[in-house]
Amino acid sequence: MADLPDASSDELPPERRLRLSIKWRSIKAPSYLPGETFAQFGIGFFLGDAPLYADAVYGDAQDREKQGLQPGYFIGYDTDCELLTGLKKLVDGGERLDFEDETEPLFRLIIAPDIFDPGYSASADTDYFNVLGVIYWGGAWHGQALPEQGPAIKLSATREALRQFLRDLVSEAFEPGICEPEACLIMKKRFSDVL
Repeated sequence: MADLPDASSDELPPERRLRLSIKWRSIKAPSYLPGETFAQFGIGFFLGDAPLYADAVYGDAQDREKQGLQPGYFIGYDTDCELLTGLKKLVDGGERLDFEDETEPLFRLIIAPDIFDPGYSASADTDYFNVLGVIYWGGAWHGQALPEQGPAIKLSATREALRQFLRDLVSEAFEPGICEPEACLIMKKRFSDVL
């Protein structure tokens, strides 16, 4: 599991700080996508160790248990390591990360010095970034009243915290039971320099 705590509230104890968490569920190399990977992960929004939103937002508890999804997590998908590739470009060169998966409910993650100005880019010495994670289009809250909106989290992070977040994600990807052998070869080729 890789955690990214809110850097804007360093003075608060850990149990009162917002936290974004990503936990790999599986990484595969499908035969219909040669040389690419397909990953499933859990994305969690927390206040300390407690889920940020009420249970109803996360869906039926029995369905979540059948899926092996821990409390506080939604499911996200990544095609061809886009999340890790984008995070690496951000950490190494300051390139804005704007990741969005393709399966409802959608997960979107934006990390940049100014998340609301796509034209504003970071320099090599930028050390402070805003982070916005949003789950939308689908989910237990989806209905006439909230068709597109969904749970969100906004926090801040330093470049070093983002670098550690990337390291943790890459390291966890190689844990037994997460990455299929062929997918591991692809991941090692692309991200061995991160570790």
